[in-house]
Amino acid sequence: MTKHLIILNPNAASGTAAKRIDQIKDLLRDRDVLFDMELTNGPLQAVSIAKDGCAAGYSSIIAAGGDGTVNEVLNGIMLSGAVGNDLPAFGIISIGRGNDFAHVAGVPQDIAMACDVLERGTPVPMDIGRIMVDSSARSDDSSSQTTIRSGAAANELQFPTHFPNGRYFINGVGIGFDAMVNIEATKITWAQGFLSYFIGAMKTMFFYYDPVSLDIEYNGKRETKQMIQISVMNGRRMGGAFYMTPDAVADDGLFDLCIGHAPKRREMLGIILRFMNGTQGVSPHVMFDRTQHLSVKSADGKLVVQADGEIMCTEGRQVEIECLHRAIQVIRADTE
Repeated sequence: MTKHLIILNPNAASGTAAKRIDQIKDLLRDRDVLFDMELTNGPLQAVSIAKDGCAAGYSSIIAAGGDGTVNEVLNGIMLSGAVGNDLPAFGIISIGRGNDFAHVAGVPQDIAMACDVLERGTPVPMDIGRIMVDSSARSDDSSSQTTIRSGAAANELQFPTHFPNGRYFINGVGIGFDAMVNIEATKITWAQGFLSYFIGAMKTMFFYYDPVSLDIEYNGKRETKQMIQISVMNGRRMGGAFYMTPDAVADDGLFDLCIGHAPKRREMLGIILRFMNGTQGVSPHVMFDRTQHLSVKSADGKLVVQADGEIMCTEGRQVEIECLHRAIQVIRADTE
């Protein structure tokens, strides 16, 4: 018998997700869906709840929140120790700000329709990614943290030991400009969704535009040049409306890459607007590619990196990113 564990983040979408709790419960009960619900009350708690849910034998684990909640629940499932067919299915109820992976996974934004998917949807295999940040990561036995140092002058970044072998992601990784946009967007509490990310993009363009020299290696080739961003995508969209890789397929075993070189600042606004309909490839400063594995290095420790909207580092030296082909079953609408 199918029973779902709903992990709901009441703080998603600046706290408005809490208003959806009773609605979601009522919709699922109306559909005779068996479920338990647990609420998170702090960062990374969804990871622990999801791991425990796997051990308890739930047939599916559902992330109710935004992309950050989706990421935490994904990591909890993948870190549970279960493998293959023993992994529970992964579902999404979108009540966050960006909800980007739900878009490519075919999960409706409408809450009632998302509950219909949980009732009648089909688990399908999808790719995920795993990211390692900096080869200098070390465990600090005096605390429950893994400290990543990015050079003598850089800030120390504290990553919980939930992720000793890297962090999983399902939508995408942003290096450089779009990671800075994410940081700026999260500071905006009075706007949601696309608007907060658009304002974040404008702030980043005017105040933090800083192409850096990056060494990028993939598909047996390597180049070093000034770049403003590298998007490594399993999905297609970030920030609620920016189509980083409009042709990405989430089960083909490959990441889609969108690499931005170093346009002049006056050219940036036009390029940003083109991301909204996925036509940025017409710019000579933007290129697309595909790969299963990617390495990016910054000799001066200036990597700003986010995965599924979660900041991985702000002064990193190296990231390694790999695609794990069809590693998880995602519940999506039955198209038959």
